[in-house]
Amino acid sequence: LENIASERVTVELLKALAGKKPSILGVLIKSGGLSSFGISGKADWSTLDRLPKNSLLRLAALVKMCDCDINDIQSKLRFSNKQKTELLGYFEILDLKELTPKNLKPFAKSVGYNNLVIAVEAYGVLNNEDVKEVANKIQLAAERNEPYSIEMLDISGNEIKALGFSG
Repeated sequence: LENIASERVTVELLKALAGKKPSILGVLIKSGGLSSFGISGKADWSTLDRLPKNSLLRLAALVKMCDCDINDIQSKLRFSNKQKTELLGYFEILDLKELTPKNLKPFAKSVGYNNLVIAVEAYGVLNNEDVKEVANKIQLAAERNEPYSIEMLDISGNEIKALGFSG
């Protein structure tokens, strides 16, 4: 596969991960077919089949499962800047030691509320944990359209200063 353009490998890898049975990639990974792109290792590939059908989330999970270097993979495969940000966000969520709404707040901007909920579900699958309470809190925040960044607030810096706040 090293003779195929990395853009093409990225497209086909994401297609396979978005499919019904991404676990089939285990055969390719075990045989070393993706090692020149930084993906190698052993894992229970059937875990990928139980994850939400989001190719970047599944790729982040695959990287975590293989204990691969996310930065190495991002440098060898070709992603848009938006995809890189989202992939790294997913990876960092899946790599958290403890899953709490507070720990997740920094990722809302990079992946968005709806994708944050599926990332929480994936975290539960990978770590065999019940994450319903955390997922419900994130879903409630999304339904309430709660701001997760300053840009979402309907107030300017000058208006904040006029209220007597300074930084």
